[in-house]
Amino acid sequence: MHLALRALDVDTRQRFETNFDMNEVPTFDNLMVFVQKQCHIKEISQGTGQPPQVSVQRKPATPHQPSSSSYGFRSARNTLVSTAQPTPASASCPLCKENHKLFQCSSFQAADPTKRYELVKSHKKCFNCLGNHMLSECKSRSRCSKCSSPTHHTLLHFVKPHAAVLAASPVPASSDDDVNILTCHTREKSTVLLATAQARIQDASGSFQPIRLLIDPGSEISCISSSAVQQLGLKVSSSRIHISGIGNNHTLQSKGSVICKLLPSLASSVEVATEAVILSKISSDLPSVSLPAGVREQYSSICLADSDFHKSGKIDFLLGADLYPHILVTKGPTIIQGEPVAINTIFGWVLMGKVPVPSSSEIKTSLFVHTESADPLDALMKRFWEVEEVSTQKFENPEDKTCEEFYQDTTVREPNGRYCVSLPFKEEPPAVGSTRDIALRRFLSLESRLHKQPQLFDEYKKFIDEYRELGHLSLATYPSPFIIPHHCVYKNDKLRVVFDSSVKDNNGISLNESLMIGPKLQSDIPDIILSMRFHRVALCADVKMMFRGISLNSDHRKYQHIFWRDSPNAPLQELELNTVTYGFSSSPYLAQRTMRQLVEDEGKSFPLASHAVLHETYVDDITSGAADVKTALVLRDELIALLGKAQLSLRKWASSHPEILSDLPTDHVQSAIGFGGEDGGALKVLGLEWRPNQDVFTYTITPPVIDSQHTKRSILSTIARLFDPVGWLSPTTFFAKCIIQRTWLAGLDWSAPLPEEIAADWNNFLNQIVSLSEISIPRFCHITPSSKYSILGFCDGSEKGYAAVLYLRSASSENDIHISLLKAKSRVAPLKSATIPRLELLAALLLSRLLVSIQGVVQKLNVKNVFLFSDSTVLHGIRYMVDR
Repeated sequence: MHLALRALDVDTRQRFETNFDMNEVPTFDNLMVFVQKQCHIKEISQGTGQPPQVSVQRKPATPHQPSSSSYGFRSARNTLVSTAQPTPASASCPLCKENHKLFQCSSFQAADPTKRYELVKSHKKCFNCLGNHMLSECKSRSRCSKCSSPTHHTLLHFVKPHAAVLAASPVPASSDDDVNILTCHTREKSTVLLATAQARIQDASGSFQPIRLLIDPGSEISCISSSAVQQLGLKVSSSRIHISGIGNNHTLQSKGSVICKLLPSLASSVEVATEAVILSKISSDLPSVSLPAGVREQYSSICLADSDFHKSGKIDFLLGADLYPHILVTKGPTIIQGEPVAINTIFGWVLMGKVPVPSSSEIKTSLFVHTESADPLDALMKRFWEVEEVSTQKFENPEDKTCEEFYQDTTVREPNGRYCVSLPFKEEPPAVGSTRDIALRRFLSLESRLHKQPQLFDEYKKFIDEYRELGHLSLATYPSPFIIPHHCVYKNDKLRVVFDSSVKDNNGISLNESLMIGPKLQSDIPDIILSMRFHRVALCADVKMMFRGISLNSDHRKYQHIFWRDSPNAPLQELELNTVTYGFSSSPYLAQRTMRQLVEDEGKSFPLASHAVLHETYVDDITSGAADVKTALVLRDELIALLGKAQLSLRKWASSHPEILSDLPTDHVQSAIGFGGEDGGALKVLGLEWRPNQDVFTYTITPPVIDSQHTKRSILSTIARLFDPVGWLSPTTFFAKCIIQRTWLAGLDWSAPLPEEIAADWNNFLNQIVSLSEISIPRFCHITPSSKYSILGFCDGSEKGYAAVLYLRSASSENDIHISLLKAKSRVAPLKSATIPRLELLAALLLSRLLVSIQGVVQKLNVKNVFLFSDSTVLHGIRYMVDR
């Protein structure tokens, strides 16, 4: 580095060093970029004339003599390089008064040659070298790089308007000159030049490699070609995004995403970063046709972002609207009108727009890109299939033991009883980088959205103010490199703020990827629902602000910073979240484990509440009950007292008996409950509708839109919303799953319309699905101390699929018999054809798994008899094989 600095003249070296702070050490790459830029400027300003003569003097250095560099380098010899024409001490620009020469002025460069000529003339500058003397006194040997004239500077070269046009479109000799020009312009074909730029992109080793990119503000995302990702060795993250173009008639599936850092080719002070989606190919080679030489000459005097804009070449990166506002230069000239138009960016001037050409290409490139995240549908389908699956085995993750040990070693209890936990990182400290840039961009985008919707802004500000007033949020005492982006979801007149801890940092790693998730501690939803049905008096409540009721270790709060301000005119604030935050992958475990820790510490005094917390709680929903009202009141009071020991409280109380709620504060009770003949409406309990007044489970189905343009995607979206954790709607969901299977057999694309036959069956299904609103399932299964219980199971198979169902038979001492539907599941037949006997066996297997899944119920009720029925004789064959 110091050897290279010694090779520069004093003036150039000083300009280089002024680009950096005193405590910042530049790299060799910084120096090379600077030198390349200076060479480019020299080329523009001096043309192709004789280069200045250089004289070199060498002298031995005295002991301990420092070099002229300010970075602490020492050398045994110094090299002094000076040009034949010394640089003036002052380089103040006469146009903008900034500290640079006239030919370096962006305002001067942006002007057309005629305007530049007038500026030079008015400031009495030399037309050849732009110096402070007249042309007749100029001693410079520089020549115009366009025509080699010694009488004007390259920036003052005029392009004759006729030449390029006539060369592109010759006309008969008998035509008048003026008419010829007009004819050429009116009949001449044209093309549209898309904005391209040369940049540098960071590879896996941290070095920057050249890349050619296309700038498209019509794209919602930035994209990178798969070949570029492979060459750069970037780490690929999964990304399920559907990409569509104009007309939404073609959809692409992304191949993942990568974190990309871009630098301009001729500067290193500006860096932009984003998460780019990987595609097989960005576009065809651009430009699609050869451009006339006149276009290149027109903009030869300004620093172009793509010096090879006229050469057809490969595009490996699409810079979309996520980065476009951040690459525009806002100071000085921003646009030069013409054909094409020049726009000033951090990469240099990019050219785009209509360009006259001798012939136009039949292939036109349009790059409007719209994205639709597949995550919402994926999440719905994941939940649908998880609910449909019968879980009979529990698998342990070796990491869970480490996570549990970490919790026990780091969790403390504050004097007021509140618990304080730490983030369970996989390694300490976590290997996370910076997210400040992307968090700031997303906040500014959120701020713009909020101030276009005043009501939404007021709700958001109210949320932040409440967070701060409760002590869950405070002003950060120091900046953190990791900032959490946040946004809101506004649904049914209710605001929900989402903290995105899955955002990738500048190293391509998210905070969630650095955290241990922890073991699953809550009971399964079907088990909690069945347990609720065995209590004569049911009650449920919600732990208020469960996550925010648990403090976070102050050393880990630096990973929970956010940006906020009450007004765009106010200073940007960096705030710190002081409690467990939803959106973190470890938060559910930390909250549930803290509830269990509370039972360990205080549970002996509250036996009924302890059982409910351990076995009848799903995240923050407690769903329990008792055999009578008196015991239910004791349970309610124990729950309030137990959670109060940890400064937690219960809200949204509901019960099948009004006495449980009678002495609770009004704002602690679900508002929808009504007794005494009132139909209080339905409450959501673990995703199901429960009507406490009638003590039944019901379904409310919104009438769907009947449309002949349904697609496989829309069918999946509708079916995934049928939440049926215990299988009471199995006949309905089975028909829906058969429709899905038929779309797969038909080989339909995700966005392709359904064939007429499938569409007719699907619309018929939608017409009848509203009938589910007429169904009600009694909550209570008539459990009494004197009753005897039996489990009855049935299974069957057919060419379309197979199913299984379980019932509970209770018989009281007065021989009062009740049959209650417990659980059911159905499956469609495999795509590969299977015999009926095999499908019957699969049905029997499904029934046996259903029985295993309710073993806890069987033991709790002390069930004496279990009867499983199948009408298939294939079971005799199995028994015969076992006997042999």
